[in-house]
This record gives sequence, structure tokens and C-alpha cells, in this order.
Amino acid sequence: MYIDSHQHFWQYHPEKDAWIDKTMQAIRRDFMPSDLEPVLHANGVSGCVAVQASQSEEETSFLLECADKNPFIKAVVGWADLQGDNVKETLLRFSGHNRFRVYAMSYRVNRTILCTVRPSVGELKNSSPWGLLMIFSFLPGNCLPP
Repeated sequence: MYIDSHQHFWQYHPEKDAWIDKTMQAIRRDFMPSDLEPVLHANGVSGCVAVQASQSEEETSFLLECADKNPFIKAVVGWADLQGDNVKETLLRFSGHNRFRVYAMSYRVNRTILCTVRPSVGELKNSSPWGLLMIFSFLPGNCLPP
């Protein structure tokens, strides 16, 4: 069995997706599961892991909805604001979905800001039936001592 381990889906919005400039015409459009499924089948790939393309909880909800409608989406990598006041509720809500597997967190922070996670996040490992896996990705030059 072959699985595409990193696939993005999105509904293109010029304002929200301003990073997709005119030189990237090939991706200045919607990319939905219906675009990918025939390509997977044609190449003998059984499914994919959908990975968040933007840092929002709405994006995670969108990917979980895609997974509900498309069985070839085997798992979802989502996002949450780990500094948010409702982080525990958010993580528990998403972790209740049967295809949700991982939270990814990428922050672009000023070098003088301390990179911390709210203390309540540490409590979640024991609250989730399968444990909580988080991927922390800090962009180069960030979170280093000043």
C-alpha cells in the first residue's frame, strides 16, 4: 500500500492566499480531493494524509470535513493556537475525529519573544485516548537567544 504522506487542499481566496502571487498561476485555484483522487488511483496510491495549508482552526475543520467525504484521506494534520485560552477544548474537540492524528504548530516570532506553550497543553496527553502528537516548527532564526 502506498500513501501520499503530505497533501494540501484549499479553496483559493486572493486575499487570504496573497502569498500565491501571479508567478504561481498553476496553483492560483481551488485544490480539492476530487482533483487528487484520480491522480492517486492512476498511480497506484491508496490514499493520502491531508496537511493544513494555513494556520487556522477553520482550516483543520475544513480538512476534517474533506476526510469525512473522501475515504482516501486516511489522516489529517491540523493546527491550533497553542497559546489560546481555549487550547484544551480545541485539541480535545479535534482529537475526537477518527482521522485526526497530529497538530502542527509553526510560529514566526520575534527573536526577543520567548517560545512557550501554555501549561494546560501538557495535561492533554493523559486526556486523549491515543495521546497527543505535536509538531513544532520554528522558522530559521526564530526562538533563539537574543
